[in-house]
Amino acid sequence: MSHAYKGTHVRLHWQYMLAFYQNRSRPSGLIRVVLFALSIARLVKARGAIRLGITFFGLSAFGLYVIPVLTLSYSFRYGIPPETFIIPSGVLGATYFWPKLIARR
Repeated sequence: MSHAYKGTHVRLHWQYMLAFYQNRSRPSGLIRVVLFALSIARLVKARGAIRLGITFFGLSAFGLYVIPVLTLSYSFRYGIPPETFIIPSGVLGATYFWPKLIARR
């Protein structure tokens, strides 16, 4: 953009800090797959409020991933909002397996 405006100079303050934060806080593709798998595995066996939470968070994430692909074309920016929902869904899904892992030790 600095080439389009005469007499201006673009300064990118905090660019490296924001890039570091983004690279550390966004889950990778493998982590997303694991979170989806935990959500689905727990959804089958869960009861009560945890099942409701997994259902709402999981379906919201699934819808936000699928609807842009079905209606338009997929771009990386469409994957950012579903991350907000798949992380709690996967964590709720992991609550089923966590006590079993501790009991084995």
